[in-house]
Amino acid sequence: MKNLREVTEKVNAILIMDEVQTGFGRTGKIWAHQHFDIKPDIVTAGKAIGGGFPVSAVFLPDWIGEKIEEGDHGSTYGGNPLAAAAVTAACKVAKSEKIAEQAQKKGELFMRILKEKLEDYKIVREIRGLGLMIGIDLKVNPSMAIKILQDEKVLSLKAGLTTIRFLPPYLIAPIRYGVGFRCSKKRN
Repeated sequence: MKNLREVTEKVNAILIMDEVQTGFGRTGKIWAHQHFDIKPDIVTAGKAIGGGFPVSAVFLPDWIGEKIEEGDHGSTYGGNPLAAAAVTAACKVAKSEKIAEQAQKKGELFMRILKEKLEDYKIVREIRGLGLMIGIDLKVNPSMAIKILQDEKVLSLKAGLTTIRFLPPYLIAPIRYGVGFRCSKKRN
């Protein structure tokens, strides 16, 4: 990420960070780019920033905003008072409930449990993640593993060609971790 920032500065390009999925505490920091100690020129956000209300946001500095003329940028919900109230409430909850810190701690616990449970599985290449954004990279197509997880009532998605992606809700309770990982080692 630092190299990307350096390259954009070198060639005078704008660095835009899409934080729709990663932002608002999901990775253990309010914005995922904070893990890499960089400052993007533009940040996009949505989903969690509205606390469930359909909201998106684009954050940009004055030097970019001043170049945007009326009509250059539009929005379905732009200026909506209910959307603004939802964002305000979500920000208050994120701060008072320490959502980012919770995501960091819960994610570390989840990853530790996954590593303990899956360490002997030969198809597992790597378990990685930040906060509550976790991936299990397999040496095979993950479709069968995802089906097994679904049968065990564990939600996961495919990411890329070989990764199982977990995006548990912020309010997940630690006692619920590990459910669905009762597979016998015969399934290697």
